Amino acid sequence: MFFIGLYYVVAARNELTPFIRWTTYTRPNLIIFLAILVMLGMAEPIIILFGVIELAGAIWISMALRSDKAYRTAS
Repeated sequence: MFFIGLYYVVAARNELTPFIRWTTYTRPNLIIFLAILVMLGMAEPIIILFGVIELAGAIWISMALRSDKAYRTAS
């Protein structure tokens, strides 16, 4: 996970908006995957908290990208 996190840091520092936008479509799927693991008894229910945090982050970034797009369009 650390190394995947580095991709996000590099993408943000270099303003790789297409990559960042693409992650907002895929990151919410983590909560579904974790819920399935819990339902199958392969993980404790607390693990879903990580999915909730990831979902919140994806929503936050999606909103920030929309705000940035609106700002750049207005300028």
